[in-house]
Amino acid sequence: MSNFKFCPECGFKFDREYKFCPECGYKLDGGGNKESLFDFSDDTADYGEYGGFSDMVKAKQNAGEKDKQSKLKNLSIFDYEEHLDGTYSIKKLNDTSALTIVVPEGVTSIMPEAFMSSGIISATLPEGLVQIGDRAFKGCKNLMSINIPSSLIIMGDEVFADCESLNISLPKTIKKVGKDVLKNTIPDIKRKQEEARKTRMEELRMAAKRADEAARKMKEDFEKASGLYYEKKYDEAFPIFKRLAEDDNASAQNFLGICYEYGRGVDKDIQKAVSWYQKSADQGNVYAIRNIGLCYEYGTGFSKDYSKALAWYKKSIACGHKKAAEDVKRVEETMRKEEEKLKKRQAGKSTH
Repeated sequence: MSNFKFCPECGFKFDREYKFCPECGYKLDGGGNKESLFDFSDDTADYGEYGGFSDMVKAKQNAGEKDKQSKLKNLSIFDYEEHLDGTYSIKKLNDTSALTIVVPEGVTSIMPEAFMSSGIISATLPEGLVQIGDRAFKGCKNLMSINIPSSLIIMGDEVFADCESLNISLPKTIKKVGKDVLKNTIPDIKRKQEEARKTRMEELRMAAKRADEAARKMKEDFEKASGLYYEKKYDEAFPIFKRLAEDDNASAQNFLGICYEYGRGVDKDIQKAVSWYQKSADQGNVYAIRNIGLCYEYGTGFSKDYSKALAWYKKSIACGHKKAAEDVKRVEETMRKEEEKLKKRQAGKSTH
């Protein structure tokens, strides 16, 4: 079996190296190469379906032309650039009403901003696509579906930025990826939300830690102040109670009221005493609630009012102060005696 070559111009068959075709003089480029010569290993090949070798060549040329025309038709909705090697680059989308686009085979690159801010909802990219330029699909807010061909190796900056409806991940086969490619896409939004959640959780954890530390420090300071108070070191206890009271410590507020009521570590001031009792009571401190009852019972800072004293004592009992039960009995007995005195006075007046 001989290895024959054919001149692509006239179809002359030969089995040796020629620089020019012996039949028509066509330059064979050093005896022929793979691009310019059809190489067959069998001189008995049947070319009947083409009507001869030259017809076969024409058939191949026609098929190539049809393929090119088909590609050009598919490129009609785009502004494109054709390269010497027969490949294309998409420059922009001409059909602004297009919702679905199919980029045909033969396109090797999509140029910067080609589809930016368009209304497309889906795009199909061909194998053979090598590069997508900066901001090519940026701002396509309705874009929901697009494939990434395995041939892609270069992706510019912000290619899919602000595509709010797009849920996509980038394959690791891409050699060069620009900045902010997926900025404000669904994965990026989810990532930011997760980061915000983690940040918030950390802030809450740190806030809780600070609160725990503050509560522990406040408890230590209160215990210190209480110890000084019961040791009758009022001058040392008072400033600690005052600082803690101003930080809304209910127990310290009650003690501060006591200090003002009896002038311990500070000049006596009944109005300030009542004021601090009230602030402590507002936070539910049972001792402050009872102290207000005492103030009403004995007219300290208020006009004497047994009914109000009784109400505060009962509230203190409801909050868990056991001793207030004795206060209730005492006030009820006082109120009974007062009522009897009133009846006797009224009875005495009626006899005169």
